[in-house]
Amino acid sequence: MRGHAEDGDARTTRAEARPDSEVDLFFDHPEGSLGLYELMDVKEATARILGQKADIMTRRSLHRVLRENIKASAQFVF
Repeated sequence: MRGHAEDGDARTTRAEARPDSEVDLFFDHPEGSLGLYELMDVKEATARILGQKADIMTRRSLHRVLRENIKASAQFVF
């Protein structure tokens, strides 16, 4: 699994982020390997570890029109 944070260091790298902004993470896993409940567990664990709201998504789930811009702004965190 690989992680990328759109909001950088679990706080912010973009000027428009606010203190209550959530961290958006790419969570890449083999397609079909995790069900809905497992993905919800990952999201909750991520928020608990970071100490703030978090959202997870895969690159596959990004809208094709927005995908490249979003990926270009992502920062590798682990």
